[in-house]
Order: sequence, then C-alpha cells, then structure tokens
Amino acid sequence: MKLTIKERLVFPGLYPRETDTITGMIFKGINEKIEITTQDREQTNFRRVENGWQWDEGKPKDIEFSDIEINLLKENAERLDKSKKIPIIVGDSPDYTMLGLVSKIRDYQKKDAK
Repeated sequence: MKLTIKERLVFPGLYPRETDTITGMIFKGINEKIEITTQDREQTNFRRVENGWQWDEGKPKDIEFSDIEINLLKENAERLDKSKKIPIIVGDSPDYTMLGLVSKIRDYQKKDAK
C-alpha cells in the first residue's frame, strides 16, 4: 500500500483507544512499518516549524502489510465509518486525509490477490 508522509502521520487515528494484548501487538507492528524514519526525514526535508511540522511530500512509501494486519485495518476503517467517527476537521481547518486513508484501506487488495 502506497502511503504518503501525511497518511502515515494520521494512520494511528485508525486504532481503537483500547484493545487486547494480541491486537495491540499487531498495531505495534503496523506502527513500526509506517514509522517516519531518519531516511524519510532527510529525503523529504522533514522539519519543525512554528505551528507544527513541514516537509516536501516526495514519493509515497510502498508498505507491505500481512493479511492479519490488513484485515484488522479494514475492520477499524469500517468501525470508524459506521460510527461516523472519521475526522474531517483538524484544528479549525478541513483536512480529508483520514477520509481518503479509510477509503484506501477499505478498497485495498494485496498485489498477489489481484
């Protein structure tokens, strides 16, 4: 799944506030895969600015998720959608990153499954 820096930053918004041990370990593994690495920061000029963070978008990173991870992400995307909890306002401004991410996850099919 190709994910931009911004998508990777909002990705944890898909996670539930509380969970069981096994599911928590799966989310921890997902976090390790989507982490913004030193190489990412250098390649995108990722930097702190007065009101937060700024970066040059660059190419999306292709991240491979296991079937278990994808199923868990799809379940949580569905949960957010059905409960009408997909955030579209960040601070005082519209931001549709999470909406697009939820759609991307719901529509995702592994490369070898196509």
